[in-house]
Amino acid sequence: ANIEVVTDEPSKAITLIPVTMTVQPIDPPTDMTAIADLSTIDLAYSLNEAGNDVIIAFNTVDAFDQPLNGMEYLVGEVIGTNGTVIYHGPMTEFSHTDLLPNTTYYYKAWSVALSSVYSAEGATANATTGDYQLICLPEGWSGVSSYKVPEDPALEAVLSDLSEEMVILLSNNGFYWPSQNVNLLGNWDTQMGYKIKMNEAKCFTMVGNMTEDKTVVLTPGTNYIPVLCDQPVEAQE
Repeated sequence: ANIEVVTDEPSKAITLIPVTMTVQPIDPPTDMTAIADLSTIDLAYSLNEAGNDVIIAFNTVDAFDQPLNGMEYLVGEVIGTNGTVIYHGPMTEFSHTDLLPNTTYYYKAWSVALSSVYSAEGATANATTGDYQLICLPEGWSGVSSYKVPEDPALEAVLSDLSEEMVILLSNNGFYWPSQNVNLLGNWDTQMGYKIKMNEAKCFTMVGNMTEDKTVVLTPGTNYIPVLCDQPVEAQE
């Protein structure tokens, strides 16, 4: 490249000074690991020596497209057609939560300079989630059941992840009202469905074996029918 030096004195000539510019490549992050714990995968990695931020993408197949320099990617956006962004920032640890059971998740992390200049290489890792049922509940009233028999059936244990979000759990046999320390249901019954009220949306995991008894006994009055299979079922069926 040339630098042009111009003077406002007409008698003096314009001077062109040749300049050689070298762009140093950005080093990628290193030492990336992924450790699964049921529905969560914990990621750890080291920043490059310059301390550049990282951008992390995940996929359920081992395929990633390279981020384009000059383009900023927000969390939730897809890089090309392979890899959804889950983090962009300076941290060296990140937890990917509320994941599907028995699924391998692949991750790739690139270093980022000046908001949108990316390392040509990236650090990679993968991990497989555990055997569980992920149950996600919306805010307000909804129905809930499980096709797994919990390892610890006590309601206080089954619903421990919902301690701040759950208001009350109802069945045709009673109710569980944790904020008032009232449990008239005892243990979780896989052969029953429940009605639950949440003050905000939240997911929880059910760990245990698939129930072998698919028989549901209906009693006079109101019944909440459980879904005792691991596939979606139409209500009319």
